[in-house]
Amino acid sequence: MKKSTVSPTFFIFLLFTSISCVKDIDFGQAEDLILRPEYLISLVYTNLDQTNFTDSSGNEISEITDRTRVDFFGSFTEDYLQKIDVDIQISNTFNRSFILEFRFVDENNMETYTFPSLSISANSADFRYTEEIDVAVNPAILLTESIDMTLTLLPSPDGSVIDSTQQANFIFKSAGTFYLQIN
Repeated sequence: MKKSTVSPTFFIFLLFTSISCVKDIDFGQAEDLILRPEYLISLVYTNLDQTNFTDSSGNEISEITDRTRVDFFGSFTEDYLQKIDVDIQISNTFNRSFILEFRFVDENNMETYTFPSLSISANSADFRYTEEIDVAVNPAILLTESIDMTLTLLPSPDGSVIDSTQQANFIFKSAGTFYLQIN
């Protein structure tokens, strides 16, 4: 006859699993849980060169507008969005200054939020600006469907015009950090 052998380790394991303590699970703690996720979303990117500011006759185009459709506002965002930090970075290698208008609009083209006008100096390689939008104070932001950007070329102090053969760029980048609170 063959004897079955049981290892002492098995007995120790069996002992610990049979007499271990288990505390009741309190599922009520989940009700007190607050999640605060943050999402970084690219908003608008534009790279304009000297040819964007001159027509086929060589005349300056003093204003350029752009509309970007956005679809990150919805029922989930409406319920949980607390604030948005919009970061803008601009590199302007033109020897001319610009005024930038940046605004959020709804489906009826009504402004839901407008930034102050930004003055971008000539030859400014690293312009930065941050706008903090508190949703509790500005709830209309949740109705946003598009972002409008208007860039106005200011007159040259010496009366010169943009030369379409001389390389220059206006690079605009923007991103939003969306702060949510989920209870």
